[in-house]
Amino acid sequence: MALAAAMAGLFATPMTVLTRTLWRMRFTRDDDRRRAFSIDAVMIEINFTLGPTIVAGVIAIANATAAFALSIGVIVASFLVFVLSPALKYFKPEPPVERHLLGPLTDPHLLLVFGASFGLTMSFGQLEVGYPAYATFLGLPALGGILLATNSFGSALGGTLFGGLNLRAPLERQFATTLAIMSVPLALHAFVDGPLAFGIAAFIAGAAIAPSIACQSVLVSRLAPARYATEAFTWSSTFIVSGLGAGMAVGGWLSETHGPKAPFVAGAVLVAAMALLARQLPVRRVAQGEPAPH
Repeated sequence: MALAAAMAGLFATPMTVLTRTLWRMRFTRDDDRRRAFSIDAVMIEINFTLGPTIVAGVIAIANATAAFALSIGVIVASFLVFVLSPALKYFKPEPPVERHLLGPLTDPHLLLVFGASFGLTMSFGQLEVGYPAYATFLGLPALGGILLATNSFGSALGGTLFGGLNLRAPLERQFATTLAIMSVPLALHAFVDGPLAFGIAAFIAGAAIAPSIACQSVLVSRLAPARYATEAFTWSSTFIVSGLGAGMAVGGWLSETHGPKAPFVAGAVLVAAMALLARQLPVRRVAQGEPAPH
């Protein structure tokens, strides 16, 4: 089973990476890209909430084999929708140019964004473990799923509102600000108790998740040279997934050794540090209506 899971991850379709590259090519203004990536982040949050719910329902009605079959069918269907989509016409072939083996990793500003992304998603991973750990501590294991869903719902709502805002602040500052704001409700978890209070904190903490991911995606699309556009989003996904995995591992250890609230405190400190790191990004001001650089 472990080998099958590893192989499934190894051969996972890169549609998320390709879709985000598509947004970069389809939209040239930062505001348009921010809205597109906000919608993208909201859809991912909905998928992370709805997907496990559907799978749990199939397992309850049928069995795990049927759930795997459904997952495979959805993957095949989504691949066909993507390949047959007229949106693929927005992919623009680039002329042959000299390329570096490390590609986008040679850009110090992109590396800074990737580093902030790793720390940000590491805090997400701690949330993924922290909520079930707290629910188990209360003797209500099912509450963990409710808290995670509440956090995701907050993220979806936050991403929707963020995408509709007309913000004048430079994108680099928006990224740093959303990270700083997120640290506050994460720290709030340490001072509240009970399912209702924890649920409110989870919702508020989630409200900054999708906006931060949207800002990160727009920054990657802006900073990556055209010849490295797809590679940049691939590396971005690598840092995001690695951060999630590291956060889950650290969160599990903290929960067992320092109590169920420790992952939230550590996550708050980590996100605050990433906000300071993001502040080091040089501001590139784009006039209203001006296309973002390629």
